Amino acid sequence: MKVARNCKRDRKDKIDGPPSSGRKIIRLNKRTNKPAVDESALYSREHIWVRMEDRQAVVGISERVLDQFGQLLLVELPEPEEHLCQRAIFGMAISLKSAFELYMPISGKVVAVNMALEKAPEQVNKQPYTRGWMIRIEPDDPSDLNHLYSFDAYRSMQSTSDWRVEQMDSMAAT
Repeated sequence: MKVARNCKRDRKDKIDGPPSSGRKIIRLNKRTNKPAVDESALYSREHIWVRMEDRQAVVGISERVLDQFGQLLLVELPEPEEHLCQRAIFGMAISLKSAFELYMPISGKVVAVNMALEKAPEQVNKQPYTRGWMIRIEPDDPSDLNHLYSFDAYRSMQSTSDWRVEQMDSMAAT
């Protein structure tokens, strides 16, 4: 996947962002006993989660997307060393119900890709916040995280039934 480097900034500065607290709070869905949400992660309007670990951002898709689109059959992800801009497409997921694009929650350089998802994309469905992570990035600017939602804010936003569709339409218009 080829991606342009023209973000609002192309910084080579050292990242002085907050290190991970080292504490993951992953709640299980009482009905399915699967991870329902990672309370330590931050979330985008497109249901992409980000969790800082040792100055790297781990990125994946939330349970909400998986509930909406069902079992994943294929996940296409970028190559390591690619630079991705915030709100750029970083991948594609194909499920039994649909194909959908994955949007970068923050800008940065891809430092690792979860290659296990090539052979076992169902790991995203089974363990979206642990084994189902998609990419690790080195953020350009840790302040980009300020534009994401905490778990509580994300949960309250989910009460709007057409939230994802509205956001995707507005992104297509820009």
